[in-house]
Amino acid sequence: KGLYQWIEGQQQPELLWRFSQSNQTMSNELIVDMVASEDGGLWLASRDDGAYYWHPRSTSFRHLELQPQKAMSPDNNSSLNRTVLTMAEDPQHHLWLGGFQGLKKLAAGTTTLTDVALPDQLPPEFSNAINRIFPTKDGKLWLRRGSSLLLFSPETNQFLAPPLQDQSQASILTESALGHWQ
Repeated sequence: KGLYQWIEGQQQPELLWRFSQSNQTMSNELIVDMVASEDGGLWLASRDDGAYYWHPRSTSFRHLELQPQKAMSPDNNSSLNRTVLTMAEDPQHHLWLGGFQGLKKLAAGTTTLTDVALPDQLPPEFSNAINRIFPTKDGKLWLRRGSSLLLFSPETNQFLAPPLQDQSQASILTESALGHWQ
């Protein structure tokens, strides 16, 4: 268990760091996503413990604690609120974190986490869980929520209607659960 690096030409990965040797207590060492930062460090998404930052020149991890919001389940399982399932960095180097708690933004150069309000008009069968973040070349973020996709603009802090390839697709949006974008 730990963080490994695969170097081209080597037969085996090289162990960089064992989480059990870190300065942080992790309830589960499962890392589900990773983002390289501009300074050469790594943001690591932990399934159970939030997010961690580690730089290869350091021997310690910095923990980004996600504060539990309202209960996400009847048994008030706060570990769901700390789950980070996906991360992405935008062109302004803000880090976006998705999980059962929805979408959060870590502003570049700060430790300030901001909750992003999801669209109110989403049908009730849509959950707040962000399972994957796909950055686009123009700085927008596609967010996967279950089997649905949302398009988000970090620049304007707004959710956008999905782009259409041709007008025939407009009827699909109007007739479906995504009709609220019209």
